[in-house]
Amino acid sequence: MYRPMLLSHTVIKFIFLLQVWTVAPQVVNDSLGLEKKDSIDHNELYSPDTALGVWRFSFGSESINEVYKDGVLFVTKQNGKYDIAMKFKNGILTGQDVVISEDSIKFNVNIDGLERVSFVLLLDGNRIMGQSYSAKGASKIFGVRQVPVR
Repeated sequence: MYRPMLLSHTVIKFIFLLQVWTVAPQVVNDSLGLEKKDSIDHNELYSPDTALGVWRFSFGSESINEVYKDGVLFVTKQNGKYDIAMKFKNGILTGQDVVISEDSIKFNVNIDGLERVSFVLLLDGNRIMGQSYSAKGASKIFGVRQVPVR
């Protein structure tokens, strides 16, 4: 006589939970309108365009001339080219040799047309930090992104 094999209660619970575990996340994503991505496009997460904006900065060295002690850094992009402007108490300096990557900003400025100062800044979210280099030596620089008031 043929007798059907009965599954134990524990095995049935296991199979049920396994099905719920594999199907439930997709049901939730579908109901929320979320798309599943097999891989992350890092170009969407990290781009040189994250440097764009207005940054308030100051130097950490006492040897910096008071006029240049703090200011505002403007990073813009036009026609695929990045531009830098630094606003100080006595005017604006334009960045030259600008190179911007996912996590850094590098550029040079000429102070009073004579002194060349190079900047290497690292991006960390809404903060920048790095150094400036000139004939007078190196100075640390720190800054924060100026977020528009809503």
